[in-house]
Amino acid sequence: AAPAMSLVRRFWLFLAWGFLALVVYFSLAPSLPSAAQKVWDKASHLLSYAWLMWWFAQLNASRAGKLRVALALIGLGVGLELLQGLTLTRQADALDALANALGVGAGLLLSFTPLGAVLRRLEMSTSRH
Repeated sequence: AAPAMSLVRRFWLFLAWGFLALVVYFSLAPSLPSAAQKVWDKASHLLSYAWLMWWFAQLNASRAGKLRVALALIGLGVGLELLQGLTLTRQADALDALANALGVGAGLLLSFTPLGAVLRRLEMSTSRH
């Protein structure tokens, strides 16, 4: 039997799926482009996917697990861009898909630094109390 999931890990996972749902929502919701939005568009794609990758990577300690997450998020980013092309209010943008993939790469790299062990440290600190 698999070990029980800690409360901290369950909360982390709950937040991870919440962040993912927000990305999906904001990717497909109708929006009115403004000048400010155009300036920050690619940065918001990169930062959103870097955050998702970093967050989900902490739930997968192995390199293979992190790679599976990375591939899934790249697929999500490309898929959402394709879906945007099917809406009446959004357009598919290959540069957005590229920014998403670059964000996944940045988050993946960050997950191999000491910042990639935040969840593990939280679990360790709460298990002592």
